[in-house]
Amino acid sequence: LLPLRHGLLLPGTSLAIGLGRLQSRALLKAVGTTERIVVGFQRDPKIEDPSFADLLPLGVFATISNITKGPGGSFRVVVNAQERCTIEGMVQSHPYWQVPATGATITNNRTAEAQGLASLLIDKVSAHRPGQLEDLIEVAKEASHLKEYGAVGDLLTGSLGFSADKDAQVLLALDVEERLRLILQFLGEAEALADVKSKLSSEVQKQFGKHQREAVLREQLRAIHKELGNDGEDSEEDSLRERLIAAELPEAVQKVVDRELKRMDRGAGQEQNVIRNYLELIADMPWSERAELSTDIERVAKVLEHDHFGLDEVKERILEHLAVENRIQN
Repeated sequence: LLPLRHGLLLPGTSLAIGLGRLQSRALLKAVGTTERIVVGFQRDPKIEDPSFADLLPLGVFATISNITKGPGGSFRVVVNAQERCTIEGMVQSHPYWQVPATGATITNNRTAEAQGLASLLIDKVSAHRPGQLEDLIEVAKEASHLKEYGAVGDLLTGSLGFSADKDAQVLLALDVEERLRLILQFLGEAEALADVKSKLSSEVQKQFGKHQREAVLREQLRAIHKELGNDGEDSEEDSLRERLIAAELPEAVQKVVDRELKRMDRGAGQEQNVIRNYLELIADMPWSERAELSTDIERVAKVLEHDHFGLDEVKERILEHLAVENRIQN
């Protein structure tokens, strides 16, 4: 048995892998390319020295081809999977694993429903979409000539690039109808995710294009101001924008500021001056600054009375608020 740490093989597919573990190299030396082996799949690729319990209950019968030597005594080989098998235990673990294995029992491989599901899967993969690999279209054509519907699912799954977990679910599905439904479900999820990514990418590009266009127009506006001799006025606008950014405005206020900045860019004359004064006022307010709460209510009352004439109700509300804050803190 050859335990694979990474990747998963389905019947009818091939995988190029590196063999570096001592047991794997001993197995390669013993069987070469002449004998059929069992390929098992680790549940967790992080395990360096797996036990029998670390493998999936199903593996595949396979042959090895294209052996090339690598650095440090490792080898590069191509493993060709043939059929599913049930791994029933372990006879020995050194110098390499030996296990009893029997061909897995496949059900519903030639039913009318399996035929319909396989045909639907081929149609979905064959429907060319922008960005889809041409190789995948060729695999779909190859799959359409297969007589066993389970093999159709295995061949296409090997080319669809699902995660290792999903490939494992397909491997373990011995009922062909269930297997094909599973693959169709995974394919639908992948298509939905691709659509969302495409939509998000389009929105980002659109937003980026909008900002880029605004930047170009603003640069052109600066050039116009410079030609008209209003260069100092333009630098004042830049300074105002920088102050507004540095003010760390709340979200609701930022929306108002963005709207007024656009109006200021489009406006002229008196309207522009009114908007600029309004934005100057917003920039001057201490949005991100906080004063320390005074606990001396009598002192606050004297300051309010000295600095502000009248406004008795307002002063009373301020003093009530301070009294409540003091009580909460105490």
